[in-house]
Amino acid sequence: MKNLKIPQIHFKKIGIILITIIAFFICNNASALIVEIDPLTPLTDYISMAEWNTDGDFENWAYNAHIIDTQVSGGDFIGKDDGVDPVMSLDIDALTPPDARMELATTIGTVFEVRMQLVTNTLNPRIDFWATINGSGPGSFPPMQFAAAGGAIPEVPTDGQFHVFRITLEAGDNYIGNLNALRLDPVADALPIGETFKIDYFRVANVTNRIVIVQVDSDPIFNYTSLGEWNTDGDFEDWQMNNIGSSNVTEGAMSGSPANGDPYFYKSDAQSLPAPVLSKAPFLEFRIKQTASFTSEMEIFFGTSDNPGMSGSRHAAIPAALVPADGKFHIYRYNMSTHADWNSDLQLIRIDPYVNDGSIGKQFEIDYIRVGSKETPTIDPTATQGDYPDKIAVSWDNVEIVNKYQVWRNTTNDSSTASINSPELTTNFYEDTSATVEVDYYYWVKAFITNDWGDFGSSAMGFATASTGPDKPTNISPAADAAVASFPVVLQASAYNDQYNWPMEAVEWQLNNNTNFSYVKWDSGILLTNLTSVEPPSPKISLTNYWRVRYKNKRDKWSEWSDKTMFTFTGTRSTNSSFYFYDTFNTTGSGDVNNGFYRAGRQFGTIIPLNYTMIGKSKVGSECANPGELLLGLSSGVTPNYSFADFGNFKIEFDVVPHALDKTNDWIALTFGKSNAQNAMKPVSSSGASLGFFGNGAFMAFDGETLVGSGTGVPTDEKLHIILTASTEGFDHDSVKYSAFVNGIPMITVTSPNLGYVYNNVGGFDNNFISLFNNSSISTNISLFDNLKITKVENSISVTNWLNDSDMLPMDPAKTTHAVNINGESVTINGVDFIGTGTNFGGHVNGSAILQSNGWELMSANGTVLFHGGENVTNLVTDTGTKTLMEYFGYFNAPGGTAALKLSGLTPYSSNVISIYSYGWENANREVYFSSTSGGTITNVNQDTYGIGTGIIVRYGYVADNNGKATIVISTSGSAGWHLSGFYSEEIFAPEAQISVADKVDFGEVAVGIPATFPLEIVNMGAGVVSGSINGISAPFSLANSYYATAATSDAINVTFNPSSDGDFSQTITLSGSGGNAQVVLTGTGVPEPCLFIICYLSFVIYYFKMRK
Repeated sequence: MKNLKIPQIHFKKIGIILITIIAFFICNNASALIVEIDPLTPLTDYISMAEWNTDGDFENWAYNAHIIDTQVSGGDFIGKDDGVDPVMSLDIDALTPPDARMELATTIGTVFEVRMQLVTNTLNPRIDFWATINGSGPGSFPPMQFAAAGGAIPEVPTDGQFHVFRITLEAGDNYIGNLNALRLDPVADALPIGETFKIDYFRVANVTNRIVIVQVDSDPIFNYTSLGEWNTDGDFEDWQMNNIGSSNVTEGAMSGSPANGDPYFYKSDAQSLPAPVLSKAPFLEFRIKQTASFTSEMEIFFGTSDNPGMSGSRHAAIPAALVPADGKFHIYRYNMSTHADWNSDLQLIRIDPYVNDGSIGKQFEIDYIRVGSKETPTIDPTATQGDYPDKIAVSWDNVEIVNKYQVWRNTTNDSSTASINSPELTTNFYEDTSATVEVDYYYWVKAFITNDWGDFGSSAMGFATASTGPDKPTNISPAADAAVASFPVVLQASAYNDQYNWPMEAVEWQLNNNTNFSYVKWDSGILLTNLTSVEPPSPKISLTNYWRVRYKNKRDKWSEWSDKTMFTFTGTRSTNSSFYFYDTFNTTGSGDVNNGFYRAGRQFGTIIPLNYTMIGKSKVGSECANPGELLLGLSSGVTPNYSFADFGNFKIEFDVVPHALDKTNDWIALTFGKSNAQNAMKPVSSSGASLGFFGNGAFMAFDGETLVGSGTGVPTDEKLHIILTASTEGFDHDSVKYSAFVNGIPMITVTSPNLGYVYNNVGGFDNNFISLFNNSSISTNISLFDNLKITKVENSISVTNWLNDSDMLPMDPAKTTHAVNINGESVTINGVDFIGTGTNFGGHVNGSAILQSNGWELMSANGTVLFHGGENVTNLVTDTGTKTLMEYFGYFNAPGGTAALKLSGLTPYSSNVISIYSYGWENANREVYFSSTSGGTITNVNQDTYGIGTGIIVRYGYVADNNGKATIVISTSGSAGWHLSGFYSEEIFAPEAQISVADKVDFGEVAVGIPATFPLEIVNMGAGVVSGSINGISAPFSLANSYYATAATSDAINVTFNPSSDGDFSQTITLSGSGGNAQVVLTGTGVPEPCLFIICYLSFVIYYFKMRK
């Protein structure tokens, strides 16, 4: 009947559970079963075929004469075999509805379970079970066996106790389909007899509703999609024939005769099969003629877009008994919607006109195959909205089977009170010329087929209007040729006006650096807020700018664009070449994350200032628990309003104290690659990636909404410094590789198929919106973020071959920071002493979870380092030093074929190069990704690049952090891990003490007599000490006159602005000393104290009225 399927056969024993997969092959059919005795996991969501909980109630189960002494008592079916073929059975089709045991169908994964006890003999050789499927039962195929004596399946227990016997259908066709009856042989048809048994229950699980024939020879369905009609002689309509001879298409039918016992014809999406939505097409119907001597059944198989291909679990059958033996055409209709997989889009349909060898040579003819419904279709119209001043046009998709239509109308969206508005129509278009101008109308359309008017579909709102749109707006500020000196830049337009008094609906703003607006530098999109003013993102402001705006009314009519207005930006941008974007969160006053974002001294970089989209609670300034940091409250997040998609290789880093280190399962998150700012506010959402850092030390990585990596290692008792480094070719759906570090510890960003520190399959990057998020279970659990930095990174890797000591040059012993021979003895090469870790001979030996020494630490994702001796070293290697370093190595196999090398004792902020040594092993494409805490393009390198036995040197440039540490990751991209023979690191450049400070601090407007404070952070970007004096301090500014910062630290000095009068103030202070000199411009504006202003205003009002008297 079907193609042969060969299942795997295996045996497992787990505790007291015995599991076996059994395969039956009969008539070119295969079925595979999993057999279990006393499974640990109980069956849930089952349907009871019998419980026997009522004494005397056999629950429709029958038994033959070979079972005696039967009774139902104490919750059991009790009997004794008195012959060699004891049988008990349940005829499901004979049950009286409603009965939950009826109309069931089996599928792959269906479970049969019985709990029973063999009381007396315990010599029973087996327990047999049959299910009658699609009308075929015992005799058509072998039994399933719950247990047996000997062979592959578990043996019948001989302890006289109750046991649970379970069978799960794993594959095949024999037992897949409509469930008609059950038969249980509790004792085998063998001697000796006299076994007393008790059965507690019989249950089934993972079954579906049966696909049933709802009508035969009824009126055909009229709302359908045709899958085959064969109305043109010789045109098979791309239907494919298998094992069918004498095939032909003539007189509106396709015909053929079986060549063997498995004939079928099919059509799939590869042959342009129509793909109707099956949820709207519950019926499958075909009209076919069989010979008068027809004795077979007919079968149907289908596949969908959600469940593609052919499967015995997606199957229906017409029993031979329902096929009239008259040699005439008949209609067969199935209610396919009862099958759980009859959903999504149709992808494949297959018809088996015969299923046994006795039909060979018997001709069939099929007239059509259709899917659809018996219901008159509903119609979803559309209506014009202001397209015409005196009418409304209503239209809809034409449905071929519909005889006529009728349009209904109402002034409210209520079809129950609607009235007929049109005559009966035979077209799919209607113009309502009776509509009153400026009135909203709702329209519905009914369809008529044969004698039935269908139901209403969805409504369509339409109106006629004479409005041509709101008045054209006027640009107010910045005015033409204006010079704007500082951020934020605010675009201001005239008030909205509409001659027909229609309210304002939306606005759209555009900004460009030239007069050609066919492509603009910034478009606000359709806004429902900021209706007459808006702040464009600061990075979109050019030296020369042109802007315009338009308004939309509630009638969906747009105004003309305003006239383009030019202004120039003359202000300075505080930049720092080390960063693309750096937010210190230092600011004056208090407020949410956007407080003072544009003020000098808070942000650095080439695209500043940037404001934020936010959700929940955020605080900066004096209201923050620690001024100079960002506070995020319960379920709160922020994202800079910029897509960092200007370059493909980038690094994100920040500091955070999460939830006051409460060690709970609350978490903070970093998201990146999000499609927009709103999406970035949802840590686990459809686009980009998300990293979760938990207070209890856990870590999770998400690709969109899919969890791809998890582990531990997040410190729970110290401030976190989080680094993400990522690489992509571009933001156009390319995949992205990334790695994440917490305080130098690499996180497991991927767990399948192998544990890894580099995740290399994030897809769908169109934009790169980035966010910080805080999630906590109680409102008092805040997190404090600081120093958000986003930088562009470059390639930092080179690869060369290695056969002798000279290939390892250049090497400078005076600049060497680390030189290690992994799994080998100490050796001197080119004047550099490589410290050996000791050798481990004799093949694979488990090493320690973490191999470490002074100044370095070797980690692996699965906590294991393995060692091996190198018999594959090529004869070309003759130098003793190279051979000693090369021939023994440590390695990291799947499922954790990933290593991390943590280096310490480096000069803070120093530039270094590490050389990592290995050699070709087996042409196995041992490809790994290299990444580090200092950033750099994540690069794939193949250990076997130069062939078996030839060495390879990977040179990786990196920068130490402010603590003199760095972590380099070697993460497998396949199933084979990297072999690490040794490594050598050399300092290339050590920065001297170097001062770094904001070049300007702007206090903005400060009330007279109410001082404001700004934390001026003086950073030492190098080694040694930055210290010195501050000169040029005078009122209304005040601050300390000296500073001191050791290597890679900062000294935060509070600058106070306390104006004693109105007006603008500016002062330049000079910092001079070790680490260099710097100047900082302090600015601020004094404004009247609020209460004093009110008193003055009231005094003026009193004086004014006295004068009038």
